[in-house]
Amino acid sequence: SAPIDDASSNTTSGSEGTSEVTSEVVTYVMPDVVGKNVGKAQEIINQELEGAQVSIEVEKKFSSNVKKGNIISQSIENGTEISGSESVTITLVQSNGVEMIKVPNILGASRDSAKKKLKKAGFVFNIVGYDYSDSYTSGKVMKQSPSSGKKKKGATINITISKGSKPVTQTQTQTQTQTQTVTTTPKPDNTTKKDNSGSNPIG
Repeated sequence: SAPIDDASSNTTSGSEGTSEVTSEVVTYVMPDVVGKNVGKAQEIINQELEGAQVSIEVEKKFSSNVKKGNIISQSIENGTEISGSESVTITLVQSNGVEMIKVPNILGASRDSAKKKLKKAGFVFNIVGYDYSDSYTSGKVMKQSPSSGKKKKGATINITISKGSKPVTQTQTQTQTQTQTVTTTPKPDNTTKKDNSGSNPIG
């Protein structure tokens, strides 16, 4: 926006006559730089407010809605008139992107304790099921997903709660039927074989 010139005239009288002194007050209009890259935003401000006594400060803040490096907000709203005779500081809040948070280890914690710990860290607690476990007692967290690393603030951590050790079912012992093996012994051969080879006397 082009600067706005406000002219005001003052009349002074002296011994040698009357002279008119004219003073100009230049007014500038603050541009809208929200959503723009920080470098581009500074460039626009310097162009639009060229000649004004302005300084630019940049602050960084995490944001899940505004792209990293872009402007979230500006301290002087769009369309605000800025007098050229005043020193003004413009604060731009730059997005630092989505905040990444380390996932806490909640294995072995109780349901309520795990929920509080995750909520404090900035995560959403979600129970996906219950299962038996020999390592974790009933009511304790036995699984979490993801279990480590960094995730976006507000991410969901899925939890499985232990039901304790699986109960042992008593299986009925089935009576094994012993197979009796019948041994057949061969019958003795009572048939007497005749020896046909008789001794014939020599005549």
